Formats: sequence, structure tokens, C-alpha cells
Amino acid sequence: MMQQALDDAMLELAEQQKAVKLDASTRVHSILDTLLKLSIERLRNSAFSLDSPINLVGSVSTEYLGTMLEKASHLSTQFSTSMTDYISDDMQGEAETPVIRDLVEFTDSVDVIFECVKAVAADRKDEVQDILIESSRDLAKLVELFLESLFSTELLSVELEERTDKVINGNINVQEILQDLMQVIEVFRSPVISSKESESLETMLDREFANTQAVIEKAAALLDDMSSKAQLDVQEGMSLEVNDAILSSASSIINAIRALLQACINAQKEIVRQGKGSQSRASFYKKNNRWTEGLISASKQVAYATGVLIRIADGVLGGKNTSEELIVASNEVAASTAQLVSSSRVKSDYMSKAHMDLEAASKEVNSCCKSLVAKVKSLLLVEESASSIDYSQLSTHENRTAELEQQVEILKLESALSLARKRLGEIRKFSYIEED
Repeated sequence: MMQQALDDAMLELAEQQKAVKLDASTRVHSILDTLLKLSIERLRNSAFSLDSPINLVGSVSTEYLGTMLEKASHLSTQFSTSMTDYISDDMQGEAETPVIRDLVEFTDSVDVIFECVKAVAADRKDEVQDILIESSRDLAKLVELFLESLFSTELLSVELEERTDKVINGNINVQEILQDLMQVIEVFRSPVISSKESESLETMLDREFANTQAVIEKAAALLDDMSSKAQLDVQEGMSLEVNDAILSSASSIINAIRALLQACINAQKEIVRQGKGSQSRASFYKKNNRWTEGLISASKQVAYATGVLIRIADGVLGGKNTSEELIVASNEVAASTAQLVSSSRVKSDYMSKAHMDLEAASKEVNSCCKSLVAKVKSLLLVEESASSIDYSQLSTHENRTAELEQQVEILKLESALSLARKRLGEIRKFSYIEED
């Protein structure tokens, strides 16, 4: 009797444990299905807006786009590996954690590709643009089909071997369309790399980093000189406090860029050290030429944006440039440094010291750029409030006249904005062509 009762109790306990385990697995399946659906919806929205002029990310180099395509290729394989491990673990246990992380990173990388494609394609109005847009939509569709095939209902309805095949085949399809996109962007690519085949990528990268460092140091020296002059020469309509605010913010940006560039150099050194194995440094850069070209292009953009920022800041203090131009210059710095960080991130060891330093430096640059923009906008608000008119003191006729004048002004500005956007598109057609 006692043994029978013990056996019954053990059987009941086993059934309860089995039920708890099944319930936990069901919850995990539900969570993963929800994340897959959210990823699909996000990519659908991004693909839908590919040919929309809204929310353009600004100027993007084709080298940077190539780097992002490589990153997506790597993350697709990484996600597939995690998913295969999860399936091998009978779709339970703790194997779902890497799947969730890798799914989010893979989705982010594809979304970035769409943003870059949108920016690059916006600068062209020909059949190449159409091919680029359509190829990107094909990527969205194949990623969607890939993720849909991984829903728990799809996987649980087939044998274990077929589940793994779904993952492998889905990744192969994504890799093929990513390679197709890489071929398409060759049409957009700058001839600067191919025209200097005699010079190694290693040498070019070292030179560009050194050049960018020199530009930053020159900018810092110019800021010091400008600060001294600002104490003696304050333009009409500007106060010493305004000068100090602009110079202080610009100086913070330069210092942050200096730290960021050093973090990028340290990160790429770590990447080469860990990834080259027995091959030489030059061979590693040559083997990973797209990543290297992306770094070279991004470094050039940082150097250019830094120079523009200092020139505009000097112009604002001298009354030659406007505060709005300074905002644009600051945003250009933020965009160019973001591309440099993204290019460096592609092959960096996640959570390594170099990677963490890179992330911290990136946040500091963004913070400094936002601070400058906020200060300039506050100065503009002060100017606007000082010159504002009290319309409550005007007669009905005067108010009506003022209203009509503003409507005319709005039409003029909208027309000017349309023409400016058209000119910007024309300019960007040639923004990726560099002189030898």
C-alpha cells in the first residue's frame, strides 16, 4: 500500500513537471512568434516607404551601404545558427535567448539597409534606381518568407530535419539577394578605390585615419584661436555670452570626435588582431575589402564634416553665416560619425573593451551635437521673441494684410524649398565621385 501510494505520488509529480515544462515551452513559442511578427511588420513598413522622400537619412556613401550589406549577411547567418541550436534543443530550454538577440540585430541591420538604399536611390532618377529599389523590396519579401517559415506552427508541423532545412534554405535565399544588391551598388561606387590598385587598402586606411586626426587637431587649434578673438571682437547683434556658448559647444564636439576616432582606431586594430590569424594585416584588409572601403569612406566624411563645422562656426561668429547653417553642420557631423561607428561595429567583438569604448564615444558625440543644436535653437527663439509683433494691437485691416503677406511668404519659401531639394538631389548625384 505504502509503495503504491509513493509510486502514484511520483507519477503525479512527473505529470505536473511535464505540464509545467509544456506550459513554459508554449509561452516561449508565443513570445518568439510575436517577435517574428513584429520584425515582419517593421520590415514591411520600411520596404513600403523605400521610394518615399519622407525621413531621408541624408547623404550615405555606397561604401557604407556595402558595409551594411555585409553586416546583414553576417547577422543572417548568426541568427540562423542560433535558430538551428534552438531547434536542436527541441525548441525549449534556454536556447531561445540567443535567438531573440540575433533576431533583433538581424532585423535592425535590414532596416538600416533600407534607410541607406533610400538615401542612395534618392540621388538618381534612372533604371539603376528602379533596380536598387526593386532588389531591396525582394530582400524584404525573402526575409519575410524566411521569418514566416520559423513560426512555431510551421516548425512543429514537420520533422526535426525539415525544421533545420527551413532555416538553412531561408538563410541561403537571403544571402543570395544580399549578393545581388552588392552587385547593383557597384554601379554607384566611387572609382577612387579601383583607380589606386597599386596602393594597398591597409596604406589607404592608415592614411585616411591619420588625415582625419590631423583635421581634428587643426580644428581644435582654430577653435582656440577663435575663442581668443571672440573675447576682443564681438559682432553687432551678438553678445560675448553667445560667442562663448557656440565656441564651447563646438569645442566639446571636436573633443568628442577626437575620442571617437581613437576608439575607432583601437576597435579596428582589435578586429584585425583577432581576425587575421596567420595572415598579414594587409591580407586581412584585402580579404575584407568592403569593410575596409567603408571605413575609408566614413573617415573621409568625418574629416569633411568637421572642417565644415569649424568653418561655419567661424562664419557665425563673424556674421558671415547663419545659425541655421550651424545646425546643419552639426547634424552633418552627427551623421558622418554615426556612419564611422556603424562601419567599425560590423566586425567588432560585442561587449569587448574596444567595443564599449566605441559605443561610449559615439554617445558623447551625439550628446555634444544635440547640445549645440539646442543652444543655437534657443538663441534663435530669443531673436524671434525680441523681434515679434504684438498682433493684438493691430487693426482688422492690418491683421488681414499681415495674414496675406505671410501666405505669400509661405508660398515663396515652399517654392524655394522645392528648388533647394531638387538642387540637393543633383549635387548628391556626384557626391560619391572623388577626384584622384
